[in-house]
Amino acid sequence: MSRIDDNSKKRNPGDFALWKGRKDGEPFWETELGPGRPGWHIEDTTITETFFGPSYDLHGGAVALIFPHQEAEVAQMEAASGIEPLARYWTHTGLLRVDGEKMSKSTGTSSRSAMPSPGRTSAPCGTRSSPSATAPPWS
Repeated sequence: MSRIDDNSKKRNPGDFALWKGRKDGEPFWETELGPGRPGWHIEDTTITETFFGPSYDLHGGAVALIFPHQEAEVAQMEAASGIEPLARYWTHTGLLRVDGEKMSKSTGTSSRSAMPSPGRTSAPCGTRSSPSATAPPWS
């Protein structure tokens, strides 16, 4: 359930991009780093800091986002702010499947109805939450 880009320029396979170089058809900004945009992980870190601050009570998402996305959020915010933990409680949902296929924007299945129609099968979703006094639930 993890996504790691295979890239020989990385020092460590788990490294993530803070800045992405310009790609045709994507928004970009001219900066000292060159034309591009913030990486996905830093975008979400910036959004949550703007609205909730550097530490807050509850953070959630799908289990598929735990690594690398949420680990990147924790690393970035705790390093930048010096405040731990990023979130005191984490809640994760299971994956919704339709006809045995994960529902997501990236697979083009997000426009399907979330309710299975006759003849379709859907795996149940589950949630879990855990207190995070010192570390995220996956550590």
